[in-house]
Amino acid sequence: MNNKILIFNLNIHIKLIFVCNIIYIDYYLYF
Repeated sequence: MNNKILIFNLNIHIKLIFVCNIIYIDYYLYF
Protein backbone atom coordinates (compact mmCIF):
# COMPACT_ATOMS: atom_id res chain seq x y z
CA MET A 1 0.00 0.00 0.00
CA ASN A 2 2.81 2.42 0.85
CA ASN A 3 4.43 1.67 -2.49
CA LYS A 4 1.20 2.44 -4.36
CA ILE A 5 0.95 5.84 -2.62
CA LEU A 6 4.53 6.61 -3.62
CA ILE A 7 3.84 5.74 -7.29
CA PHE A 8 0.61 7.78 -7.17
CA ASN A 9 2.45 10.84 -5.77
CA LEU A 10 5.20 10.46 -8.35
CA ASN A 11 2.59 10.31 -11.13
CA ILE A 12 0.98 13.56 -9.90
CA HIS A 13 4.41 15.19 -9.66
CA ILE A 14 5.30 14.18 -13.24
CA LYS A 15 1.94 15.49 -14.52
CA LEU A 16 2.50 18.77 -12.68
CA ILE A 17 5.97 19.18 -14.22
CA PHE A 18 4.54 18.32 -17.65
CA VAL A 19 1.77 20.93 -17.36
CA CYS A 20 4.17 23.60 -16.05
CA ASN A 21 6.56 22.80 -18.89
CA ILE A 22 3.81 23.26 -21.51
CA ILE A 23 2.80 26.60 -19.92
CA TYR A 24 6.45 27.74 -19.85
CA ILE A 25 7.07 26.74 -23.49
CA ASP A 26 3.80 28.39 -24.57
CA TYR A 27 4.80 31.58 -22.73
CA TYR A 28 8.29 31.51 -24.23
CA LEU A 29 7.01 31.04 -27.78
CA TYR A 30 4.29 33.68 -27.38
CA PHE A 31 6.76 36.43 -26.34
